[in-house]
Amino acid sequence: MPAAAGSAAAPAAAGSVTLQPGAGSATATAAPSSAAEPFPLPPGLEPTVAFWTDVFAKYSENESLIHDGDDPARIYQRLDFRSQAQQLSDTALARVRAAQEQQASAETIEALKQLAVHGGSAAGLSTLAQHIRELFPADATVARLRQAANAVRMQRGIRERTGRALQVAGRYLPAMEQIFAGYHLPLALTRLPLVESSFNLHAYSKAGAAGIWQFIPSSARIYMTLDQVEDDRRDPWTSTDAAARHLRDDYDALGQWPLAITAYNYGRTGLLRGLEQVHGSTLADLLARLDSPRFGFASRNFYAEFLAALRVSRQAERWFDALPKARPIVFAEVRLNDYLDYGTARSLSGTDAATFAELNPAFTTPVVEGRLYLPPGTTIRVPPDRAQRFETLYAALDPSLRHDRQRVVWPVAYRVQRGDVLGGIAARHHVSVDALMRANDLRSARLIRVGEVLKIPTGGAAAVAHAIAVADHPRSRTRHYLVHRVRSGQTLSGIAQRYGASIGAILQLNDLRDADVLRAGMRLKIPRPDY
Repeated sequence: MPAAAGSAAAPAAAGSVTLQPGAGSATATAAPSSAAEPFPLPPGLEPTVAFWTDVFAKYSENESLIHDGDDPARIYQRLDFRSQAQQLSDTALARVRAAQEQQASAETIEALKQLAVHGGSAAGLSTLAQHIRELFPADATVARLRQAANAVRMQRGIRERTGRALQVAGRYLPAMEQIFAGYHLPLALTRLPLVESSFNLHAYSKAGAAGIWQFIPSSARIYMTLDQVEDDRRDPWTSTDAAARHLRDDYDALGQWPLAITAYNYGRTGLLRGLEQVHGSTLADLLARLDSPRFGFASRNFYAEFLAALRVSRQAERWFDALPKARPIVFAEVRLNDYLDYGTARSLSGTDAATFAELNPAFTTPVVEGRLYLPPGTTIRVPPDRAQRFETLYAALDPSLRHDRQRVVWPVAYRVQRGDVLGGIAARHHVSVDALMRANDLRSARLIRVGEVLKIPTGGAAAVAHAIAVADHPRSRTRHYLVHRVRSGQTLSGIAQRYGASIGAILQLNDLRDADVLRAGMRLKIPRPDY
């Protein structure tokens, strides 16, 4: 783990111990005043913020809203499955809910189309069509109704999840606020995980984003450690420090918090490009004029969701009964000077496995299972009252339990499938093409054959943990890439960001030499995020 900036003591002969209030690595200063929380409400956005406030705090996970994706507050139908949830199994409930949501969406789309066909008049149409017509202004055009028919979407409430998140957040918010204060950032930004992950440390998205701050691998490697030993995205303290620096950089580039917060979801470069495209300077300009498939529903609503989450967090008593908040986690930090087995470190801490894992959630499966050592310089956390014990026992540790080099993990074997290319195999296992060629004595990346067994050298953030886990998984025999059809105006960087993939991995998987060969209509193979 990265050392705590400005807080770790100089290493002692055996190790170093630093007491922490569970505060991460930034040096804390006085918290900014409320005046330093400039989160304005853009014109016309209040109905959308109110919609998301209700999603967070009013509507149950067993209530589904069929609504307008372009104007989220326009709710066509509300489906209530709360009574069924008391009677049906989870599987049966999911089946019933999905069927009714699909049917309600189809009925809504048909009603909007019928309204458009009838020039906006609901006379003689269904009760649903008449209800929907009343939700639009009297002067709504046929074109607007047709557009609405193409923008129907479903949203479930997350009231229960929000309640749990507000409780769990108590474990981390004091430290998170201290970290953000250390960077002179608005403390309200620490509520962004309510939107991103509901403070679920194990949250993992289809795009490969992980942890409470939902970092994708490419962004994570800029701001934190992501390698064989540690995935700091899963560490709530280290990832908070990374998120603070990420948001600070977004703000420095964009100058306004509504834009910086949106950039956290959409991407800083893409947002700057969008502002240039619409000749604008604010989020309101983007919402009004940016017409881009990439600037989709999630990005357009991200700032409104943040404002809603902030509103719920600050006024939780309006929507929830008294929530017993979890107590803040406190710890001491201990720095290692040797390669050490995870089990040895846990034994020195005198804690049980669950407590040790809760304090040190970033360590990868190979480390926890003993296939890799904790390297020198690693900072681990222990309960404050166990720090001195750790230091004493570590100083007296038998030399046979101290190691001077990392363990070698056996290579993974992969059988080449039809359609495989070496670049794709390398991207799948998070190793370079060169490393793969050297491990298999290949003179050319094209010299692989279906059925051939390749040795996959260890390396990369997930190569050890992930490749071993999926080596015999049935899914390893399925296609390990997605296919994207390039549209006019799209760039390789934009496509890569959309799927959470690297440009290099896409180039390798498609045997492309550079991004300039991209053409409309081209079919690109995109590395699957779940491989």
